[in-house]
Amino acid sequence: MPLKEKVGVFESYDRARSGPRVDEKEWDRKITFQTANKLKEKYKLKFDRSVIIPTDTDMIDRLYQAGLEMLVEMGIYCMDTGRVIKYTEDEVMMAAANAPCQVTLGEGRDARQLAGRNFDDPHPPLCQGGPTGAPVSENIFIVMHEAYAQEPLVDTIVNGVLSTINGREPKPGSPWEIAAVKAEVSMIRMAMARAGRPGMAMQGSETSLTAAGVIAGDFPGGMRPSDSHEVSQLNELKIDINAFTFTAHYKIAGNIIMGEQMPILGGWAGGIEETSIVDVATSLAAFILLDVDWHLDGPIHVRWGNTTAREPLMVAGHACRALDRNTHLLLGNQYYTSAGPCTEMCLLEAAAQAITDTGSGREIMSGCASAKGVALDYTTAMEARLMAHAAKAVAGVETEKVNVMLDKLISMYETNFKKPPKGKSFQECYNVSTLTPSDEYLQVFDKAIKTMQKIGFDFKI
Repeated sequence: MPLKEKVGVFESYDRARSGPRVDEKEWDRKITFQTANKLKEKYKLKFDRSVIIPTDTDMIDRLYQAGLEMLVEMGIYCMDTGRVIKYTEDEVMMAAANAPCQVTLGEGRDARQLAGRNFDDPHPPLCQGGPTGAPVSENIFIVMHEAYAQEPLVDTIVNGVLSTINGREPKPGSPWEIAAVKAEVSMIRMAMARAGRPGMAMQGSETSLTAAGVIAGDFPGGMRPSDSHEVSQLNELKIDINAFTFTAHYKIAGNIIMGEQMPILGGWAGGIEETSIVDVATSLAAFILLDVDWHLDGPIHVRWGNTTAREPLMVAGHACRALDRNTHLLLGNQYYTSAGPCTEMCLLEAAAQAITDTGSGREIMSGCASAKGVALDYTTAMEARLMAHAAKAVAGVETEKVNVMLDKLISMYETNFKKPPKGKSFQECYNVSTLTPSDEYLQVFDKAIKTMQKIGFDFKI
């Protein structure tokens, strides 16, 4: 098809209604797997398990080309129409070239510049702290987010899911969903104001699943245009009409748009190299499919349900280097640890991912959903504090040195994924009146810092 103009959400929607038909099972079980495997062989991609962040520029470029080729060859599958959205390479490259080099998150003195950085940048990524879509009880929703907002090194907030609204379940498609999403964003806005940072940006909404619910989050006192408005791509290389619908609202309203997807390592794509190819393709797709301003990654392990195992960290590190070297796209990553708060394992997991993201060139890190993000109230601001300090400790450090330390760090916790410590809830980790962490958690935090210092990380706290 001839290149006429920049492709975005409206054109992508039209193509979702007219593209070639494909059975979804064939897409998942045959097309995705076979394409990823074919491109792995074509571009001779074989990763060293001790290398989380690659330094071989030829291999990095081959990975990028494989991801670009996968997107152009396959396209994006629309689950609601059963059709494939196809793009030309020129269209994909045009979308990447026209993507913003920086965006301003938040307002006033609390605004932060999300701007491009490289793998060897001495400045760390932005730290976006928050429950990361994990469930939070209604009665502590404000104070939990306030705990993140009061952290000096936390730049923006990533919302939690409001578990109930006036004691009711916020069922998708119900009036309570609308009430819940409005309560979510207004309570977080209040939490920011209580922390003296009313202009902070948030990423959301997280409670709502329908287009009506998501759109309901935009209102005076709720989400602002300078907040990161989230839209989720689906696994692998898929989308639905729901996402198009509320993304159209984002575009017309002039909102900052953040696309996110968590490629599943061990899923339809396959192993480390194949999932890395899918990750590059997915990231590129967000900028043409949905015309996003920045993309949030999150390769996740199919068995362990975390983003901190060696394999998903390798995927994140390799995919980011491929994109960082060949584009100026703004990239982030989201954090799901196996262990829960107030455990050294949780902090070491969060640190390993923060170090990977910093050393591979990401612009923002977002977390963390501790205890895999499924336990009620099992996230705290202490994990975000550790992420920020870990990023500062390695920003600008030589990649070879970072890889050696990362290899040692990951080996300290990766044998415990079968039975990770659950840790303690926010209410057990913090005094909810004074919003100060417990002495126990402060001791665990100090122990984690000392552990990492012993293997070479230069923490200055």
